[in-house]
Amino acid sequence: MAAGDASQGRGRGSSGGGQSRAPTGSPQGGQQHPTDWDGTSGRYGDNTRLEAIRQQIYEALKNKKAIAIVGGAGDEWLNHIMEKIRRDMQSQNPGIEIEYFTNDQGDELKEWLEKRGQTYGSDNVAVIGHSWGGGTAMSVLGRGRGVKVGALITIDPVPHDNPIPPDRRRRDSGPLPALDLGKVRENSGGNWINVNANPNEAKRAAGIGFDNVIAGLGEAYNRGIEGYADHYFNANINHGDAGTLLPLRITE
Repeated sequence: MAAGDASQGRGRGSSGGGQSRAPTGSPQGGQQHPTDWDGTSGRYGDNTRLEAIRQQIYEALKNKKAIAIVGGAGDEWLNHIMEKIRRDMQSQNPGIEIEYFTNDQGDELKEWLEKRGQTYGSDNVAVIGHSWGGGTAMSVLGRGRGVKVGALITIDPVPHDNPIPPDRRRRDSGPLPALDLGKVRENSGGNWINVNANPNEAKRAAGIGFDNVIAGLGEAYNRGIEGYADHYFNANINHGDAGTLLPLRITE
């Protein structure tokens, strides 16, 4: 969750249609990437080199026909992190449909993904979400029957509600809402890449620590989805550094 409240001036849309389900099953053992960043360990272990993460994301997005980008809270009126990514990515990939959504546009996102899946085939559609936008993307794929895509990229996602089982949370925040993390994985086409912002002390000091505090207050997933995502990375970035991870040119 980035600073601010993206619901200002509009009603908050639901995060995906259909009947909701609680998390079922156990993590599937997605591929973890604990390679070194600079020889130091963060809160959750060694960080992966940023170049390796960019390459993994590039491979997942390469030659997709349609990409949805979902910003965190305040993205469209305060920090414009993902809104700018969308503009820059579109300028370098004019043949791809790239659409921006705010984190409270779950219904609109679901409809857009379904229509592009019908047009291009679901394997040719991808969704990228940062902070609350990552939580929205997960909700659209993991509630009810969900929506199928060819790739899901979540960067330090923060849920609107917290579906992580109590023994995997940093603290118990109440009853489990109905989100099926196994279905998120199933509907991601074998390409769910999750990046956990895991800044070391130097990175924290150099960055805007407020972003990290806000993400913590919003109960970022952190390691709660480790084992569900097909690829799970710890990265030496602050919560607001999503733009450093995304390749802008994704056509060959």
